[in-house]
Amino acid sequence: MRKTSLLLDLVTFTVVSLATVSAQTPILMKAGYSAPTPIPVAPGQVITLYISGTKTVLPPQNQSIRAATTPLPATLGGFAVTVRQGNKTYPAPLLSVAQTPNCTDANQTSPDCITTALTLQIPFEIASVSVLIQAAQTPGDLSVNDNGTESGHFPIAVITDNIHVLTLCDLRAGSFLPSPCPAIVTHADGTMVFSTSPAVPGETLVLYAYGLGPTTPAVKTGESTPILVPDVLDPFSAPVVSNDFKVQFDFRPNARASIPYLAQGRIPTPDFVGLTPGQVGLYQINVKIPATVPAIPACTVSFDCLNTLIGCLIQSNATINIAGVSSFDGAAICVQPPQ
Repeated sequence: MRKTSLLLDLVTFTVVSLATVSAQTPILMKAGYSAPTPIPVAPGQVITLYISGTKTVLPPQNQSIRAATTPLPATLGGFAVTVRQGNKTYPAPLLSVAQTPNCTDANQTSPDCITTALTLQIPFEIASVSVLIQAAQTPGDLSVNDNGTESGHFPIAVITDNIHVLTLCDLRAGSFLPSPCPAIVTHADGTMVFSTSPAVPGETLVLYAYGLGPTTPAVKTGESTPILVPDVLDPFSAPVVSNDFKVQFDFRPNARASIPYLAQGRIPTPDFVGLTPGQVGLYQINVKIPATVPAIPACTVSFDCLNTLIGCLIQSNATINIAGVSSFDGAAICVQPPQ
């Protein structure tokens, strides 16, 4: 695999809201087109829970706490999360706790107006099954402890993989960025792939993601991924994922993620899929751009067509689609068109 110099400081990915059982007023849990539970998770996945109505309110001068050491702590800022499956329970190590006032009311420090974000790692020890047989899996749930006050138990759906390719929105929670947010994809030297620094045909790129499931060898929950003992053939080695992932390129402007399909008798696999050394629960996917790419327009913005950006903004001209057993995602990037 290729070594990258990029060290990521990552925050939010899967967004779910929970309410403590002691809350006395209606609390917004989630908005959109799907129910907030069960929460889909994969073993080892880093996710963020968004909670309202907690009795613990952090001081205004310190509304964000990050774990300073590894192994990650089971309790941070007075909060703890427990994952339960069958007759076994596991503490979920916490990466950070952050609180934000989200009401328009005058008293924004009221617990009902405070949203608490708990970023944690789902234990690798929980068992997962394919989505195809999900109904028969061992039930699982999680609960939140708020300085001694235990919440209810909220169901989780443990799937084989729940891939989320990281984007700049993950690094800059709450900020406005174009939709879809640019994916975090780097050249071999660790610099970002942008329209001003596009990928070139034949180049190997590195994508970063969460939720790719167990690895071989196994890594302990909450601990930084070690660099394995190097050998002659692979001087930089790390744990690889146990699941099978496929990759496919979609050379169309502004193409969204899609499931790779059978083409010419096979679906290719990435060069490497595994955990990133020195990080907790962070995976990297090394993929090689085909040596020959079709005729594609360059990433650009034109302001001279009907006085609108619609149909004129080429944010990406290639999408790298990645799929596992039970999930898929993609990274929209810019590739240098053929000369």
